[in-house]
Amino acid sequence: MNRRGVKALLILLLAVFFTAVAGLAAFYHFPFGPAVREIKREIEAAGPLRLEFDAPEIGRPFSVILNRLNASLAFPEGRLPLFQAARLNLDLKPWRLAWGRIGLNLNMESAQGRLKGWLEAGIAGQREIRLDLEEIVLPAFSLADPQQRMSLSGRLEGRARVMGRAEVMPTAGQGRLAITGGRLTGLNVPGLPFSQLDFDRLEAIFKLDSRQVTLESLKIESRQAEVELKGLIQDYRRPRLALTGRASLLMNGQTLAGLDMSVTGPLTKPVIKTSAPLKPGG
Repeated sequence: MNRRGVKALLILLLAVFFTAVAGLAAFYHFPFGPAVREIKREIEAAGPLRLEFDAPEIGRPFSVILNRLNASLAFPEGRLPLFQAARLNLDLKPWRLAWGRIGLNLNMESAQGRLKGWLEAGIAGQREIRLDLEEIVLPAFSLADPQQRMSLSGRLEGRARVMGRAEVMPTAGQGRLAITGGRLTGLNVPGLPFSQLDFDRLEAIFKLDSRQVTLESLKIESRQAEVELKGLIQDYRRPRLALTGRASLLMNGQTLAGLDMSVTGPLTKPVIKTSAPLKPGG
């Protein structure tokens, strides 16, 4: 290599070095705490989701750690805990800042489960937010209403995409969630001769818009009964159910009777109505 080539290479190496130093300096001086709290504020302002965590901790370059994360849903009747995580890693994608956006990879792996995905948020204009949860695995998921009248538990798996913008979350989205090896307790359904249901699988397929959740399909499969429902969950701040469908009572794999079913009213205190039992095929 001639002298001119060596000189050009040295200049290039110096440019890379100073760019890396400048990038690291910007990273360690970036106000991650206020930025994370602002994203949290915008998410909570739009609906019942509540997030609590310790002050963000800087990890390796371009990594931020949230310790003791608690996610819940807040309703007038009280809180519904969703999940807890001892540690959530947020890996910053610094090149996204050049387009006026914050890009973060999400990674949580612990005894409580596994969560992987990414979050992108604008820092100017309408400040669009996009959250992709590519993998959700919570082996000991449990959900109970604030008065402990009903509860749902089992192994939760799924994926979801949620999009929004400043003060409006969500504007769109979709997902699929499944609970296997689960249990429903506190059931008070006319026509069903049990108050507890151990099920093999519960699966929900849904879409989101700015006003409601469209539940395209909710299926429960068990040895005692099979249930299929669809409809709407309206108003994110005070969710109300408007679901209709059918339940089939089973014995030894055979259908004994069918019930037309509706589920309406507040999410935390639903009203379940059924028709008189119908014979198979009726």
